[in-house]
Amino acid sequence: MKNATSPPLRTIHRALDILECLGTIREGATVSEMARKVGLHVSTVHRLLGVLKMRGYADYDPASRFYRVGSKLFEAGSRYLAALDLPEAARPHLEQLRNRVNETVHLAIYTQGEVVELAKVSGGRATSVAGRPGARYPAYCTALGKVLLAHLPPEEFANFLDQRRLVHHTSRTITTPHRLKRELRAVVKEGYALDCGEMEEDLYCIGVPIWGPDGRVRAALSVAMPEMRFAASKVPTWLKLLQEASQSISRQWGLMGE
Repeated sequence: MKNATSPPLRTIHRALDILECLGTIREGATVSEMARKVGLHVSTVHRLLGVLKMRGYADYDPASRFYRVGSKLFEAGSRYLAALDLPEAARPHLEQLRNRVNETVHLAIYTQGEVVELAKVSGGRATSVAGRPGARYPAYCTALGKVLLAHLPPEEFANFLDQRRLVHHTSRTITTPHRLKRELRAVVKEGYALDCGEMEEDLYCIGVPIWGPDGRVRAALSVAMPEMRFAASKVPTWLKLLQEASQSISRQWGLMGE
């Protein structure tokens, strides 16, 4: 095993020093300011910031020449918070929502182009989806995923489109970036997303965002049911109950982080 002063490990320590320092500077800093703060040569800091920027852990503003913490660090932190606190905070609210709608309730977060299910509370009547905690689904053709994609920072959404093919799962799946962008704009405007048989022919879902302790959308909540039990006239009622549960989960999640 290499010791902590070997060149590869020394580079890792330096990159982490820079990342931790960036996290303490709200307005960002130039390369020379960062070099002074971490006690490294300007050229070393510039090289390591370039790598962090390329990987999404640092952002650069050419106008001010400031580096700031990148979205990838927030993404990693949100996954940690979600895995640590969110299912526990959400559980009673998921069960209450299930009892009120008598349908299956899902809770999920976004990672690497997919939604990862954190919790599921089965309804009194079966759905066609066999979800379980840890299950992963495409983001672009699920209500949960569309909610989360709609609230991604622009650069993360651009990365999603660059890295993911939009393939058909059913005849109703959205498979063009133009249509998906239009759909996601509507999700932001209306405050909810629908999946009308886009991932599974018989599965209909309605999803809403959940705000994390940092004030950003970090998770999504949905109610799922077979097509035969879905009615457009019921969407306002389901939406009201989902939003009430989402707000309760957000408040509880924030309290757990204090």
